[in-house]
Amino acid sequence: MDVHSSAPLPMTDLFDFIQHAGVANLAAAVAAYALLSLAMLPVWPITIVIGSIYGIWRGLLIAVPASVGGATAVFVLGRSVLRDWALRRIARWHRLEAIRRAVGGQGGWIAFLLRLSPIVPFN
Repeated sequence: MDVHSSAPLPMTDLFDFIQHAGVANLAAAVAAYALLSLAMLPVWPITIVIGSIYGIWRGLLIAVPASVGGATAVFVLGRSVLRDWALRRIARWHRLEAIRRAVGGQGGWIAFLLRLSPIVPFN
């Protein structure tokens, strides 16, 4: 088996798309963050690639709004279109159901505190 003839990974294609999106690079980055967040996959590789492609400051100006936009899009989907599906998934795991009940009226504060934690992935 020839190692060099293998097809590129989907993540590589995604990163190439973000790099070559031109003016639409922010929209492509938001879409990438949203898709990976929705799939419950880590988004840190996108952040690293954006920083590598565009440099620290320009990458920061792209990655921060894109990550917030992607997380917001997934949150809105989870609270509207995918709400029933999400509640069924949470109900399967007793710990998540307990957390959902405990968070209840304090969801905004919990989300804010989780964003500050470097240990818990925000998505």
